[in-house]
Amino acid sequence: MFKNPLDPRENYIKRMIAGAGETIEIVDGDIYINGQIARKPANVQEELWMPIYDNDYQPPAEMMKRPGEKRKEPSNGNFLWQQPFENDAVSHWELNADGPTVFALDSDPEQVNIIYYDAQIGNDFKAKYAYNNSSSYFRRPSCSDLMVRFHVTPGSSEGLIGITLRKYGTYYHGHVSFSGEMVIEKADGDISFELARRKITNVTKDEAVRLRFANVDHQLVLEFGDEKLKYDLGPGPTDAGAITRKDPSEVRIFGAGKLKLSHVGLYRDIYYISKGNLRAGEGDPFTLNKDEFFVCGDNSPYSQDARRWETEGIGNNGVRYRTGTVPRDYLVGKAILVYWSDAFKP
Repeated sequence: MFKNPLDPRENYIKRMIAGAGETIEIVDGDIYINGQIARKPANVQEELWMPIYDNDYQPPAEMMKRPGEKRKEPSNGNFLWQQPFENDAVSHWELNADGPTVFALDSDPEQVNIIYYDAQIGNDFKAKYAYNNSSSYFRRPSCSDLMVRFHVTPGSSEGLIGITLRKYGTYYHGHVSFSGEMVIEKADGDISFELARRKITNVTKDEAVRLRFANVDHQLVLEFGDEKLKYDLGPGPTDAGAITRKDPSEVRIFGAGKLKLSHVGLYRDIYYISKGNLRAGEGDPFTLNKDEFFVCGDNSPYSQDARRWETEGIGNNGVRYRTGTVPRDYLVGKAILVYWSDAFKP
C-alpha cells in the first residue's frame, strides 16, 4: 500500500515489482530484474493463476452444442457451448464418461491416446480479464506460461498419464507412469530429450490423485499428489528459447491404459503488458535510484501504474518525485487481505 504519487490524498494497493538500485524490464509478460527473470514465490503464484477452462463448470444442457448442431442458435444468436477438448485422429478418449465432467480412457497400455485443447472453440490464451471491455480482447497478447491440472484415477498398474505444453515452438511433456516414475521431456520435432526423472511410490489403482504440469517463469513443474519434479530452463530472457509470437501455445493431455480424469482445468499466468508502456517495456529497461520503487497492477491491460504515469510525483513543499516511481516516503504498509471487495460494482 502506498500513496499515489500523482495525488497523495489517495492510497493505492499494487504489486511492488522492483526496488531501489534494480533495473526492471518487462519481456513477454514476465518481469526481469537486472536481466534475470523474477520468479514469484509459490504462494503468490497460486493466487495469480487465471482460469481459462474448468470442466467442472458447464452450462445447462440446453446451452450445449449437440452432434450435428450448428454452434450458433438461430433463434437468439447466442453461441452454444462446445467441449474444447477433442480427440486427435487416432485417439479414443471418452469425453462424456460418468457425465460431461469426466474424461475416461480404456486402451492398450502401450498405445498413447491424445486429446488437445482447441483455443478457437474454448477461451484462448490472451491476456484478458472478464471484467474488462471485451472489444479490446483481440488486441491482447497471448500468454505462454500455462498450467493444467486434474485428478487422475488409474484403473490398473500399467499405463501412463501426461500433459503437453507448447512454448515458443517447443513442446514440453510431463508424465507419470503407473509403474512409478515421473518424467519431464522436451520434444524437438520427432525427437524427445529427457530433462528430469524420479521414482515415486504412491501410484495406487482406483485412487484419485491430483496431477499438475506448469511452464511458468522459465520453470517446468510436474506435481503428482505430494511428489514434485522440477526443471529449470534458465533465468535469462531467451533461455526458454527465442521469443516468438508466431508459434501459438498448445495444450494436450495424453494417456495410455485404463484411467479416468476429473476436475480438469487450464490456467494462465499473470501477463504484464509491455507494449505502449512509457518505461520498463521490452527493450527499454528502467533503473531505479535510491529510495525509488516500481509498482504494477494485476489488471495489467488497464492498470494506471508505474509503467504509464506521465507526470512527476507530488511531494510536500514543492518536492517532485521522478516520473514512474513511488518514493520511499509514500510507502504505507503491506496489504494482507481483502475485507470487502467491490469488484462487481458497475
